[in-house]
Amino acid sequence: MLQAGLKPLQFKNPSYVSVTHDDDIIVSDYFSKKIAVFDAHTHDLKYTYGNKKEDKKLSYPRGVAVDLEGNLLIADNYNGKVQHWHIFSLYFVPTQLVCS
Repeated sequence: MLQAGLKPLQFKNPSYVSVTHDDDIIVSDYFSKKIAVFDAHTHDLKYTYGNKKEDKKLSYPRGVAVDLEGNLLIADNYNGKVQHWHIFSLYFVPTQLVCS
């Protein structure tokens, strides 16, 4: 949930940055509880996860990394998990829990 007065693309505490194999930029925002992905060439926002009511899988995400297969690893701080997600062009698909 965003704090009153914050716009959907406004960060409160961007914590970590990673780059996909397509050079897209992934940013985790700890206090906004979201992950944002930006196009590498246009710098436009491609998609976010965590700022919609139905996005309840993240709780204060910290680190983000991309593995050799292009999947996203997220250190999900308050859930006490490292999540492993497939990245598609328009959305994230949680695939498995790496550890908890």
